[in-house]
Amino acid sequence: MKLKLLFLFVCIINSSFLFGSIQTKKIQKAHLAGSWYPADKQKLTKDLDYYFSLADKNIINKNNISAIIVPHAGYRFSGLCAANAYQTIKKSSFDRVIIIGPSHNKSFNGIALPNYTIYKTPMGKISIDKKAISKLSKKSSLFKIIPNVHQKEHSIEIQLPFLDYCLNNFSIVPLIVGKLTEADFQKVAKTISTLLNDGKKTLIVISSDFIHYGPRFNYTPAFSDVKKFDTMAIEAILEKSYIKFDDVIKKTKATICGESPIKILLKLIETGALGQTEIQLASYYNSAQIEDSRNGKNIDVKKLSKIVPAKSSVSYASLVCRSILTPQEKNLLLKSARNTITHKLFPEKKLDDHFTITDNLKKKSGAFVTIKTKSGKLRGCIGRIISNNSLYKIIPEVAQSTAFHDSRFLPLTKKELDDIVISITVLSPPRLVKSYNDIILGKHGIILEKTVNGFKQSAVYLPQVPEEQGWNLTQTLNSLSKKAGLKKDDWKKETQFKVFEGFEFSE
Repeated sequence: MKLKLLFLFVCIINSSFLFGSIQTKKIQKAHLAGSWYPADKQKLTKDLDYYFSLADKNIINKNNISAIIVPHAGYRFSGLCAANAYQTIKKSSFDRVIIIGPSHNKSFNGIALPNYTIYKTPMGKISIDKKAISKLSKKSSLFKIIPNVHQKEHSIEIQLPFLDYCLNNFSIVPLIVGKLTEADFQKVAKTISTLLNDGKKTLIVISSDFIHYGPRFNYTPAFSDVKKFDTMAIEAILEKSYIKFDDVIKKTKATICGESPIKILLKLIETGALGQTEIQLASYYNSAQIEDSRNGKNIDVKKLSKIVPAKSSVSYASLVCRSILTPQEKNLLLKSARNTITHKLFPEKKLDDHFTITDNLKKKSGAFVTIKTKSGKLRGCIGRIISNNSLYKIIPEVAQSTAFHDSRFLPLTKKELDDIVISITVLSPPRLVKSYNDIILGKHGIILEKTVNGFKQSAVYLPQVPEEQGWNLTQTLNSLSKKAGLKKDDWKKETQFKVFEGFEFSE
């Protein structure tokens, strides 16, 4: 009997040892409270109240915010800049916030995951989304726990009081970015995007200051170039262009500490993970300007535009990324497409086809509807690059054409209805590019046009096609040329290219 009890006791001890890391709550304590921002909750809340009261209420559309770029300096310097972006999510409902910041203290490769379950600041305790952390580590070896990376890193901590001030009942996924290769950015973005499709409403926070100027930062171009270089970087972000942003950094050597987190966001946008988006600048100034605008503790916002020469400065910018269609609006469009096809096949069926037509759905836009079997086989794809109809009107029309009038396939049958998956690609207006070299695979849909013997021949590929087929640019244009009825290399001369952006969502 004693031996059995001893064996049971050993088993219990072993079980506690094995699962202790999951059950035990490990708290990460804020280390900047009392220096970069107040350690007392009441004083901190009062400071945040003040910054939000000064934030410009007229410049930002607050609907469907999916990501923000915000600075991470002491609140005396960057608090107002951050508040201009954070005001757009105040009292919003997010289940989870992914915070992506650079490493200032440790050098490592990949993305450092947290090894704690709770982050405690003067505002309170914030839980880590442990399932999301586990998912990231299983999806990619780039995501891993690296000792002592999170403990003294301010790029994550400085965002937490703002988030606690604005949101209720949310968890965080804090990610610190180390060294990444060019290929890694795509891999990291794809891995993070898996968290955006799990049903949780998620906000992405990119933590970054902009140019650090002066001898102590080993960056001393002409001071007049600082705003110029910052503006170039901001414009690349506003254009949602990973390539242009990367080019700005390479050409100017701009000391933007959150360069890599910003690139991850641009890759997420480029791959369509955030849907069709638009980005707005919320605030921009530098440390010299904010100090010059102060009268004691008060800030004269009007003086922030004044140029203040400085031997040393740090620039701060905040930007807001807005998704143009909400998840509910996407679901309504998909439902509309399926209802149209179902009604054609089963006219006797009563369908729930009543839904609220929002302003987003009233917008005029080109769109494609694609139908595949559940095994992934293409069953139809038809659309319009440009449309004078509202989105909610064009989707049923195109869905019916895809199902029953794609000349490459027989019309869809009743038996097939339960075996299809419908996807929709919403398009931006096409624009002419100077050369095929301006085409960005994965981001741009491509229209090829060439006049032969007085007749215009053309063909189009949606943004996702080259990636689905594993093609490079040459292979893509060879195929597109043949699709237009030309020889495969006819695209190399006297050919016009237009590009458009699109984002795909499916059932």
